[in-house]
Amino acid sequence: YLLPNIYSFDSQNGYTFRTLPDGALRAWTGHWLAVGPGKPDIALVVPPSRTRAAESRAVTPSVEKGGWFLRLEATARGISDTQNFIGMSTRASDAFDLRDVAKPPTMSPYVSVGVVNDSWGALSGLYAQDIRGGTGTKSWTVVASTDLPNTDVTVRWNGIAGVPKSVRLTIKDETTGQTLDMRSRGSITFKSSDEATTRRFTITAKSAVGDVLRITNVSIRSGGTGRSEGTALVGFTLSGDAVTYEVQVLNAAGAPIATLASRSASAGDVRLVWTGADGGGRKVPAGTYLIQIRAVGSEGDVARVVRPFTFTR
Repeated sequence: YLLPNIYSFDSQNGYTFRTLPDGALRAWTGHWLAVGPGKPDIALVVPPSRTRAAESRAVTPSVEKGGWFLRLEATARGISDTQNFIGMSTRASDAFDLRDVAKPPTMSPYVSVGVVNDSWGALSGLYAQDIRGGTGTKSWTVVASTDLPNTDVTVRWNGIAGVPKSVRLTIKDETTGQTLDMRSRGSITFKSSDEATTRRFTITAKSAVGDVLRITNVSIRSGGTGRSEGTALVGFTLSGDAVTYEVQVLNAAGAPIATLASRSASAGDVRLVWTGADGGGRKVPAGTYLIQIRAVGSEGDVARVVRPFTFTR
């Protein structure tokens, strides 16, 4: 069988595709079509037509209300691969369906990004579009590759504003183990080796309800008399485990003065003391300062709180 996607090649943005009945084969233009397994005979029938051929321009998936999609792009040394999509739809299936679009072969020099599906039997392979069923937690295995040696390759995601706030999206670099919150970052970069390089990532979509790291119960109090005079007591609560958290004292203009802590922590209360000195150990004058607390969760989610306080001596 013949899959209903017509590809054409754009030297700036890589392959673009349109899905029938949208799109057309254009004269003097190379196209790529995906044919199902079994080596069937294909007959191309071109009836006479006076209609104007459709332009080969990038299109985006169509999803119903409550569904979403995200565009994935890869760039390296002026070469791009831009028409790749993941998403969720109540009308889609986690198995192969006609919302999933196979990925064409690459042509050197290339940079490519796509979704690997290894459990689809004869249809297993690399896909430019993979729309999953619209409920529950979903994961996509994404691979970025290039034959350009020793080159920075950047994978970007666009359209995050159209993803419902109830959906939490993370991307994990399977080589470094780094996980990023895709709402707080828009790209991830790696360097290719001396030879053709493939990098594997896992994108996960799951419910954000009750699962995002939060900083609450922030309190800042200048010390009183005796041993606590000339200090400030800082307290807050982490709603979940933090891979790292950092607490800084900033001046009124927002410039860092001192770092009180930079470490990992379990969920719960955190208590710190600022001695009233800057990073060089010099005592600072009384006045208005800011406390900035920034924490990163195990899924790459970032929480940040800034609070003003009056420091006395």
